[in-house]
Amino acid sequence: MVQGDKPWVVQQRRPTLFALAAKRLPAGEVRSRAVPAMLELVHMQATHELLTAKSLLDRFEATGLNDATTLRQAMEKAVGELHVMGNVQGVVHGSAVVGEFAAGYVLADEAALSAYLLQPAELEIVQTAYRDVMHAQARELMDRNDWENALLLWQHLHQRKLVSQQLYLDAARCFKELKQTADTVRVLREALAAFGDSGSPEFLEQAGDLAFDIQTDEAQSLAETAYRKASDALKETISGVAER
Repeated sequence: MVQGDKPWVVQQRRPTLFALAAKRLPAGEVRSRAVPAMLELVHMQATHELLTAKSLLDRFEATGLNDATTLRQAMEKAVGELHVMGNVQGVVHGSAVVGEFAAGYVLADEAALSAYLLQPAELEIVQTAYRDVMHAQARELMDRNDWENALLLWQHLHQRKLVSQQLYLDAARCFKELKQTADTVRVLREALAAFGDSGSPEFLEQAGDLAFDIQTDEAQSLAETAYRKASDALKETISGVAER
């Protein structure tokens, strides 16, 4: 079961997940020095595979994270923050040199692992990773001037309340490129309502710039508000630095 370098995962008849990863060790004098790093690597690879098992990912569908590709990438991104080892009862793991290979394994009760991952703090980690992965996908579409499909991803995240300052700005840019002025103003208004008091000066300035380019009274008023808030945020930043 240790042929090749690719990790894999097996779901047994019991509600148990088992993941194994193996990687061939280098030959020669470098082998002894490489062993600790290789054992850590295969241990992490096995953990990655365990957390991306389909039966486990399916548990997140009820929370709205139902884009399978994005969720898998999000779990891979978040695995280092989830701290499964030591926090989930019944998880057994280890790594060892087996012949010419470094091998690592993780064995976990599926129900216990699912319950841990769906706790509010851990779920928030996965949700944030899901948002960031899908936002990157939207950015790629924007780079190709595919504004409509980028907005579909934005709407998917917005419906799940997985938003950020930059997501709002990118959504406004998409609507602006599509010449949907009313929607551009609506998104900017919502962005300022959500992040006007906590947003970075850069976010507030960019929101103001986007609104300023729209020649309507409402947009100009939004721009004025955004610039004023950006100025206030910069003053707080400067005074905070001076106090140190």
